[in-house]
Amino acid sequence: MGLLPNFIAGRPGIAEYDFSGVVAHSKSTEWSEGDPVFGWVPLGYAMKTHEGALAEYVVVPDNCLGRRSPSIKPTEAAGIATTALTAYQALIVAAKLEEGQSIFINGGSTSVGIWAIQFAKAVGARVVVSGSEKNREFLTNLGIDEFVDYTQQPSLSAHLAKESSTPKYNVFFETVGLPDPSLYTLSEKYLAPNGIFISVGPQFHSLREVGQLSRLILNIIWPRVLGGVKRQYL
Repeated sequence: MGLLPNFIAGRPGIAEYDFSGVVAHSKSTEWSEGDPVFGWVPLGYAMKTHEGALAEYVVVPDNCLGRRSPSIKPTEAAGIATTALTAYQALIVAAKLEEGQSIFINGGSTSVGIWAIQFAKAVGARVVVSGSEKNREFLTNLGIDEFVDYTQQPSLSAHLAKESSTPKYNVFFETVGLPDPSLYTLSEKYLAPNGIFISVGPQFHSLREVGQLSRLILNIIWPRVLGGVKRQYL
């Protein structure tokens, strides 16, 4: 979003999307003044109205709110909505992950990855994640089945292609936002024939990564009949 021109991104506007607080006013019968809530400002809505979370008050549709349990601090709830919804929509809605299937989550300790682990385990899937050694215990406590220390691998894509599990993964969830095209181009080696490669969206932070992103996009759109990658990219 930071690289988009102002007229596309809807700037100037109030920044950020996730929030928690209490209801100040509502036209809905579902919410009353003082109700503890958390929620998010949808991207399209934010671009249209210039609403954002970094404000004293924020106006959002009532279906963008969730009731905050007293056991959850407001500061904790403020980080739930977007990341949890992203993981849920990716695995449950888009990939339709099922009991008995296996999934590899690249970036298990990312905010989306943490939720993805819990959703995947809840449906009964086998979960393998990548992360750094310092986060191994944390991820293990979330219930993962296998851990890959990406810092010990010169190339994660090459490691997956060489050390692929049997049976192969049904879903590969890329939660880091890497523009590296090799994770997708080599996915036939570690994803099952009907496997799905799903990503939070490749992000780049310098012009040096534009080439990687361009190659990734080309591989995504290249037809399978012309030698394109024979795995679905979502």
